[in-house]
Amino acid sequence: MFYLILGIIFGGIGSIFYKLAEEKMCNRLWINTISRLTIAFSISLYIIYKGSFQFNLKLLGVVLLGGISVFFGRWFFMRALKHGKVSISWIMLNLAVLIPVLASIFIWKEIPDAKKILGMCLIPVSLILLREKESIKCG
Repeated sequence: MFYLILGIIFGGIGSIFYKLAEEKMCNRLWINTISRLTIAFSISLYIIYKGSFQFNLKLLGVVLLGGISVFFGRWFFMRALKHGKVSISWIMLNLAVLIPVLASIFIWKEIPDAKKILGMCLIPVSLILLREKESIKCG
């Protein structure tokens, strides 16, 4: 739980810096590029420090496909931010966690616990609550 809390705190701080850069009218593509390069550099230093680098061609292929998927996910997310409401876009992005949970259930036959089942049942409710309301004209 301790590491989860730290992950949430530092992820939130990173999002604040992203928002700050956006407020200063920085290019979103440039923000994401520098952010990802910083992550890659930091992880590379950690791997060198730990001495745990192992090259595996199959793993490289899987990771490259995953990286391409993340690229398109972020690209579409930036489009959503540009053309929609920021608050709804961030919430919808966080709902993307449902995809690996469903993959775990249907592909790897993992059985979800009660909390996961409850969380998945609440997703449609959250989508209904978040949908944009039509403006009512008074006249």
